[in-house]
Amino acid sequence: IPFTFTENMLKGGKASVGKPAWAAVPDFASMAANFPTAARAKGVFTARVHLTCSVAANGAVDGCKTVLEEPGGLGFAEAALALTPAFRMNVWTDEGLPVVGGQITIPIRYQFAAPASQPGKPGP
Repeated sequence: IPFTFTENMLKGGKASVGKPAWAAVPDFASMAANFPTAARAKGVFTARVHLTCSVAANGAVDGCKTVLEEPGGLGFAEAALALTPAFRMNVWTDEGLPVVGGQITIPIRYQFAAPASQPGKPGP
């Protein structure tokens, strides 16, 4: 039976997971619940965060670090990191490759509408 290994596997480094098969992701309610207070206070409702994580044996993501936060300093990175327990991957890709121990980049986009101001009250 022939076997094929990616170049990263042969080098002994962490393999990158290219097309993750997600078993679970955070829902809208979770994302809305941990929306940063500082961002809301400044009227910022759109942001991007990229996390780099390792894939654990049970498909959970582990050791996540923020590699991008736009705009920075409003708490979006911390909010995204708080969501990581809700991410779970299948431990095998559709192509039959293992993902445990691999590296994954998770892009998260926050895009909420600004709350409508009530009649007679100023907006946010």
